[in-house]
Amino acid sequence: MLAFPIAPAEFLAQSANYTNAIAAAAGVAQDKVTIISVVDRDVRSRRRLLAAGSAVDIEIGADSQASADRMKQELTVAKLNAELSKRGLANCELLTARIVKAPSSSSAIPAIVGSIVGVLFLGLGTAAIL
Repeated sequence: MLAFPIAPAEFLAQSANYTNAIAAAAGVAQDKVTIISVVDRDVRSRRRLLAAGSAVDIEIGADSQASADRMKQELTVAKLNAELSKRGLANCELLTARIVKAPSSSSAIPAIVGSIVGVLFLGLGTAAIL
């Protein structure tokens, strides 16, 4: 889950720009990026209260295990924020990440941003959702 310092309506109004930036940071086509949910919330961390804004669950699909492994190694919050900044979009912070099972009938391998947290291990049939 990513935190953005903007209201959900503002995020959704520019969702194509956000998915474009996320895809560029991940090195995938924009259609591989899926916004799962966007919610309005006060974003809290253990150390401080961040600005109110949006919490966004995002999934990125990978075409192969090699592609998923590459994303896990190369995609970072800094790289994502660089792509967001290039487009004049609000930067994000990582709130949480989790791994879920993908449907076995899927021909693509859902994957995401393992190196953002540095502890996710992606394999065939798994997906991590931010």
